[in-house]
Amino acid sequence: MASDASYRPFEYFDTDNKTMIGFDIDLTDALGAKLGLKVTHVNAGFDGILPGLAARKFDVGASAFSITPERSKTVDFVPYLNGGSGIAVKTGNPLGLKMDPAVLCGHTVSAQKGSLQGLEQLPAISKKCTGAGKAPVKIDVFPSQDGANLAVVSGRVDAVMADSVSLALQAKASNGQFELAPGTDYEPTPTGVALLKDSPLKPALDAAMKSILNDGTMESLMKKWDIPAGLLLKSGS
Repeated sequence: MASDASYRPFEYFDTDNKTMIGFDIDLTDALGAKLGLKVTHVNAGFDGILPGLAARKFDVGASAFSITPERSKTVDFVPYLNGGSGIAVKTGNPLGLKMDPAVLCGHTVSAQKGSLQGLEQLPAISKKCTGAGKAPVKIDVFPSQDGANLAVVSGRVDAVMADSVSLALQAKASNGQFELAPGTDYEPTPTGVALLKDSPLKPALDAAMKSILNDGTMESLMKKWDIPAGLLLKSGS
């Protein structure tokens, strides 16, 4: 099972810098337990996980993947959460930014390479800016979420865009270096575990996910990792 261990609280390294922990790690362990399987966790670059599934390098990818039509052309998903994007800024928000597409025009925003924000949302926002006669958003992508966050701290970019829940908890762990900016979550999108298109594992994973949604396991994991209960996809959604 592949994850990019730079995306707190979903997947990241523990204090020993080698043990992967997080919501997705616990979630896939719980799914494996339902199926009587032991899950082997592998750290992989975010933009290499879905191609790795197609190449049969991995069986499953769990890295807070937003489910999009483009991604669904090559992989299948088992959904479990529904979350939107937000932006984080240097502590104190010196530029007065917020999660509002119109406000981002003319600013430099970082994102993780291969992410929904970097591939689709920021380019679409930038196009709206230029269509309205405003300066485009300058998009700077980084191999890891940690790198995208560091660009804000160093002043290389004005903001970083990612899943709002993840950004809030990453900011909390940043020792006051950056903070989640105000604003409503942008374009909430279902999140899911990814697997090879038409994989024989899909029906079993669907059933296992339904089981942990119904037996309270999912709620317990969300509470453990400080993920808002309102993001939970109900069984059958």
